[in-house]
Amino acid sequence: MKRFILYLVQWAMLPLMSLSAYSQESLILKKRLAVVNFTDGTEGQVKAAAVHTSDRNYRASQQTVATSNYSHTLVTMLSTELVKSGAFILVERQQLDEVFKEQDLGASGATTRESAAKLNQILGVQLLVTGSITEWGNKLENSQNSVRRYFGSSKTKSTARIALDLRIIDASTGEIVMAESASGSAVAEAKGVKVMGIGNTEAVNDNTLLDSALRKAVVNCVDLIKTASQKVLWQGSVVKVNADGTAVIKPGSDSGIKPGMVFKIMSKGEELKDPDTGLSLGFQVKEAGALVITGEFGTGGKAATAKITNGKGIKTGDILQPK
Repeated sequence: MKRFILYLVQWAMLPLMSLSAYSQESLILKKRLAVVNFTDGTEGQVKAAAVHTSDRNYRASQQTVATSNYSHTLVTMLSTELVKSGAFILVERQQLDEVFKEQDLGASGATTRESAAKLNQILGVQLLVTGSITEWGNKLENSQNSVRRYFGSSKTKSTARIALDLRIIDASTGEIVMAESASGSAVAEAKGVKVMGIGNTEAVNDNTLLDSALRKAVVNCVDLIKTASQKVLWQGSVVKVNADGTAVIKPGSDSGIKPGMVFKIMSKGEELKDPDTGLSLGFQVKEAGALVITGEFGTGGKAATAKITNGKGIKTGDILQPK
């Protein structure tokens, strides 16, 4: 009996044990995130398959519709939902475009180790979200029933489905921390009555149905991004070190920074590269000291003031991590 009770206690403590691997600060601090372009894996087209059935005949057809703006719609909707989640600081699209242009990194949808590193260094981005649209379309099912000779009814069922391949990247290393698929679907039905062959079936708004399916896919994406973000440690940086032992750090309260929080100061050393591929493996870092947050700096919650509690040689650009 005692052994059974001990087992129950250990089982109940598992959630708390898993949380102990993270500091309290790391659980509430918001990471900076950027959504880059999603590529169109549907070859720029939506396929709307129409299937018609009746008691007398059956026919099937398929039509194709151009979908040039769907990638932009997806990025916009995903960005909105991420902001509404309150879990991240979203980097504005204009800032991304400026960095890609100034650093000559090509199209703003081309995510490489180099572009990820630049976004991390310049904008403090920790997570990049990208992917591709793999399915985007409507399936129509039309059925007709005759009642005696002159009366009949019809029903149209429209099913919209959207599928996405999602990739979440650690911007500091360029490594993919999660690759998953997300999807959403929506269904609508319309009915009609005909008398002596005259009558109409209610219209189904395909665009509205697709938007509904997209929003469901986007909500699933946000849940996946939240899960993936737990694999990346929150980081800030030292902006300025003053002669009196105080400092200015970023980010500030917009990321959840509060007075009294304590952070390790990590000094960035040599960059290591893979001798075979030449790709960056990251930087060597060592603990150089610690600081405590004392207040807000400026407006908008972008920076904070701090007091260095120990360490020497602290400099601009040093990394902050939850202690």
